Amino acid sequence: MLPTIARELGKWYNWARKSLDDFLREINEPIYEARSEVARTINETRQAVMNDVDPDILRIARALNIDVRGKTKQEIMSEILRRLGEGKSG
Repeated sequence: MLPTIARELGKWYNWARKSLDDFLREINEPIYEARSEVARTINETRQAVMNDVDPDILRIARALNIDVRGKTKQEIMSEILRRLGEGKSG
């Protein structure tokens, strides 16, 4: 009798665990897909911005140790001019 009860409890536990895993997968899958899509969009946008910036401007910015990630062409130019201006006064 006790082995039969234990076996049935084990079956019920496995069924409940699998059902919960399936439920959580259904809930989380759209979230993971949305996160991946947002990450892809951000990367594509960054790439587009960086492709819009003249390579010479990027080389100058990097030579001045300016982090160009996620910055627009205007932001990079402003930072270059600011850094160069600091060099004149010092």
